[in-house]
Amino acid sequence: MTKIENQDFNTLVENFFKVNNKITQIQKIPLSFPNGIKLSTNALHLIEVIGKHPDSNITELAQILGVTKGAVSQQIPRLEKQGLIKKKKFDSNKKEILLSLTKEGDEIFVFHDNMHLKLYKDIQKDLEKLTSIDLDLINLILEKIVAASINTKKNIEITEKENEN
Repeated sequence: MTKIENQDFNTLVENFFKVNNKITQIQKIPLSFPNGIKLSTNALHLIEVIGKHPDSNITELAQILGVTKGAVSQQIPRLEKQGLIKKKKFDSNKKEILLSLTKEGDEIFVFHDNMHLKLYKDIQKDLEKLTSIDLDLINLILEKIVAASINTKKNIEITEKENEN
């Protein structure tokens, strides 16, 4: 394997930032569904994760989404009020809340899933041409990007605290 050239690396970074910026722009647009419900992209992705991982608690959902428990907790009352999710508590542990989708929530989950299938159809065709080793490498790189962003966030927080003193 050859060493990556600076220009090639810079192009990869620029493309990554383009993708990140586009996703950020998209996430600001509320989505309307056939049943008249409007949802933010963040709420929609929470519905997606609950649909894929029913009876999960807030901590598990936050870990899957890569957000704080507070970010998940803020969405729950809105989604519950809209009749999209339901809470389940156990007598043995009153603090733990498990979340699942209602019938209406499941309809949005299926609609969103079908939307993703259409959006990602071409990308999936390209990915099918790759070997499992290629896919593992892509996943490893994405994991490193996530880890680097977490470290960057921690470093920024440390710097901000130091500047306050």
